Amino acid sequence: MENPLKHIYIYSCDFPEINFDALLGYVRGTFRDIEVERRKDFFTHSVSGINSGLDILAGRLAGIKVLNPMKEGLNPDPIYGEIDHEKRKILNPLSGAAGLFYDGIRLQSILYPAIKKEEKVSGHLHIVITDRLVVTWDDYDRRYHLRAGVFGQPSVISTSGIVEAPAKPREFYILKQFAGSGDMDVAELKKRFNGRFIDYGDSRITGVMKGYLAQAIFYHITGDPFCDDTGCRLFNAHWQEEMIYAQIGSPYEFCERHKTIIEDYRIQIAKLENPLPSPFSTCLPTGRKGEILLSPSLAKRG
Repeated sequence: MENPLKHIYIYSCDFPEINFDALLGYVRGTFRDIEVERRKDFFTHSVSGINSGLDILAGRLAGIKVLNPMKEGLNPDPIYGEIDHEKRKILNPLSGAAGLFYDGIRLQSILYPAIKKEEKVSGHLHIVITDRLVVTWDDYDRRYHLRAGVFGQPSVISTSGIVEAPAKPREFYILKQFAGSGDMDVAELKKRFNGRFIDYGDSRITGVMKGYLAQAIFYHITGDPFCDDTGCRLFNAHWQEEMIYAQIGSPYEFCERHKTIIEDYRIQIAKLENPLPSPFSTCLPTGRKGEILLSPSLAKRG
């Protein structure tokens, strides 16, 4: 372990449903010996002179929109209104996600160059929390899939993705087909399934977010963010009820295998920070001014 993870930077605007003190406390308590820093939303923090390059940045963001989730391809020629929307979103990150889809891998490629050179090394991890809906293309079924998290450098975690990516109970979709188009009908349907999925503004997002932060960190440390244990925070949930159980309802944080990985990682970091001293410096008597006194037999060697 030449460059262990020592610094984590979490970027986000002040989403009212997220308790950031609880999030940072969780990461610091779970992954001890790693410094955790909360920063403003990524563009505000990282893009210097943001107004001067606003049109270019907004154009790039508009260009990675996914127009058709069933067809691979982006938005190479965004129109003025799309670029203007991105400009307003950059300047006011709490303005809402507007139901637009963004290619998560391309979003990472836009964010990465803005990271400081000295913070791009392997001992640093950047995690961007956003309400943009992020998707990735799947060659197997030839369509885009919503994601709660896209991991790498930086990792991107979507609050809207937490709501929309894992599927709600099957019965919800069946009954929704018979519900009217009015808001009241949808609201009543949500009440019927109260507690069985995470919704917008849900205070439980903080608890769920802890797991996605852990997945981003494990991806950085081991290259594998997921676990098959349904009660482990690293479980790759495809259903809302699975996600809620893994992140909130499970009686334990991590499975035994991943608890061991965390403990082993702490031990390795401790060894790097406090290497065992040479036996000659600890076991041999010293003379004046701390010089080591060699016995005759040792002095003859070498």
